[in-house]
Amino acid sequence: MEKDNEKLFEGSIEIYMLTLKFLEYVLSEPTKQYHISFEQFLILRNVRYRDDVTQMGIAAERGVTRSAIARQIKSLLQLGYISQTPEPKDQRKLYLRLTDQGIEVEKLIDQNVHKVFKSWIDKMGEEKVTELLDLLEEFGQKIMNQK
Repeated sequence: MEKDNEKLFEGSIEIYMLTLKFLEYVLSEPTKQYHISFEQFLILRNVRYRDDVTQMGIAAERGVTRSAIARQIKSLLQLGYISQTPEPKDQRKLYLRLTDQGIEVEKLIDQNVHKVFKSWIDKMGEEKVTELLDLLEEFGQKIMNQK
C-alpha cells in the first residue's frame, strides 16, 4: 500500500511542478504589463462588482492578515487603480473604489484572462473543465479547510 502512495506522491509533485506552476504563470501573464499580480487583479475585480469592499473584508474573505492585503492595496493606490472613500458615519472605515484607470485596467485584464480560460475549454471541453473545477473544489473543502 505504501508503494502505491509513493507513486501518488511522486505524481502530485510532477503535477505541481509542471501544471500548477504553469497555471499560475499563465494567469498572471495578462497582469504584468499593468504592474500588478493576479491576486491584485482579483482585488480590482472584487471592487468592480461590489460597493462595500474594505481591506478588512478582503482579508477576512481570503483568510489572510490585514497587513498582507494592505501591501497589495497600497500598490494599487500608488498606481492609481483604486481610491479609498471613508464611511460618512465612521471615517476610519475606508471603502475601496476603482478609478477610471482602474476600471479600464480591470476590464482589459479580465478580457485577457477570459481568453485564456476559453482556450482551456476549447482544448479540454466544457465537461472536463467542469469536472476538474468540481474536483478541485471538493479537494479544497475536504483537505484545505481541515482544522
